[in-house]
Amino acid sequence: MSETKDSDSMKPAFSLKQILPIILAVASGMFLVILDSTIMNVAVPKLVSAFDTNLSTIQWVITAYTLSLSAVIPLAGWFSDRFSPKRMFMISIVLFVLASVLCAMATTPTQLIVFRIIQGLGGGMVAPIGIATVFMVAPPDKRGSVMGILGIPMLLAPILGPLLSGWLIEYINWHWIFFINVPVGILALFMAWRYLPASDAKSNNKLDVIGALLAPVAFTSIVFSVHQAGEKGWSNLWTLAPLAWGLIILAIFIWNELRQKHPLLELRVFRSPTFVHGISVAWLNQIALFGSILLFPLYLQQVRGLTPLEAGLYVIPQALLSTVGINAGGRLFDRFGVRPVAIIGILNFAVPYLL
Repeated sequence: MSETKDSDSMKPAFSLKQILPIILAVASGMFLVILDSTIMNVAVPKLVSAFDTNLSTIQWVITAYTLSLSAVIPLAGWFSDRFSPKRMFMISIVLFVLASVLCAMATTPTQLIVFRIIQGLGGGMVAPIGIATVFMVAPPDKRGSVMGILGIPMLLAPILGPLLSGWLIEYINWHWIFFINVPVGILALFMAWRYLPASDAKSNNKLDVIGALLAPVAFTSIVFSVHQAGEKGWSNLWTLAPLAWGLIILAIFIWNELRQKHPLLELRVFRSPTFVHGISVAWLNQIALFGSILLFPLYLQQVRGLTPLEAGLYVIPQALLSTVGINAGGRLFDRFGVRPVAIIGILNFAVPYLL
């Protein structure tokens, strides 16, 4: 027993610098995907005129991308295990960048929508694989600080995206809102190749085939319904029918996962009240945070009449303060735990909307 304590005490103290290259590699890939998603919000009015079409058609450029994201995310874990996290992370980035080039060269709305679907298939696996990789290399008592660093691109990208999009649209052309992904993607690919840890693939990893078929149908149906609700309302048949279908398939999917020895998604974690409370707060926070980030640039352009660049400039203060807050939050979490930090953070986020 004493020998164990002595050996533990002789181990070098963990330093964040040891895994910082891995964190930055994952962060660069996540920055690429999130930046592209938010650039599109400012570009929607320009794409309507560029393709000489209507808003409802161009909205499918965003809707199709979101549907393909939701379809592939449940499969990220299996692909990661089957082909190794590093390899799948790099393949996802390559697919995303190639699809970005195709989007930039699209000549019809239909082509742009199809290429955005391919983009979503690549981008959907970057975040889950990247976060899982960081959790594997970060000690439990340092994960708050690590996630604070990793969270920077998750906040900076959706806030800097409108600014970059506005500048590209006003001073260059709309094609560059996709071409910009090429240099960013090359950097992310190099970082992943250079710094992500290599691991062996699990050739004996069995795929939950039923779950793999049910999950994309359930999630895409529900996401499609939510998008339709924004355009047609919650009482419309095109909203209610896919919602009902998606919920039925989701119920069957949950039943199947709970019966599987090696499920596609490990839903048994919801038996833990602590996990349920934590994931519920995280979901609500993401809805509030990213909902406001996505809608604010559209409000500034379509209601206040600002240019795309002006709309982007308005979100810079939030980007700067978010960077400070997420790093401070990670360090405070490691020191004081989750509850006091979460409560203070939620109050700071909510109170300004009441003033």
